[in-house]
Amino acid sequence: MLRIVDNVRMILRGKNLSQKDLARKISMTEATMSKTLHKSRAISIDEVDKIAKVLEIPVHKLYNPIPLGCQEALSLLGQVNTREAEETIQKLSILAQRILFYKNLRAITEKLVGVGE
Repeated sequence: MLRIVDNVRMILRGKNLSQKDLARKISMTEATMSKTLHKSRAISIDEVDKIAKVLEIPVHKLYNPIPLGCQEALSLLGQVNTREAEETIQKLSILAQRILFYKNLRAITEKLVGVGE
């Protein structure tokens, strides 16, 4: 569930919303929202649903992992108005995941083979 909270925080930044705004819109106290977003309190499935509605995004976007270096793409998803643009951002995110995978694979392979020693 920690990744969900990270995703919520990034989307809030992308939409220029505060955690106070979000708390008010889902009928949660500001203190409870703070604990949730700082990972000292578990978030419920019902809260995830409410947050997705307030942020006007599909719930699955809160659950999906964000590859390193793609946080900017996620915050853009909250601002995208067309399906075509949203699909393009999702494709770029997948491409970034693949690039990072192969970069890490290459580093591991070079380490095992002893390249550069």
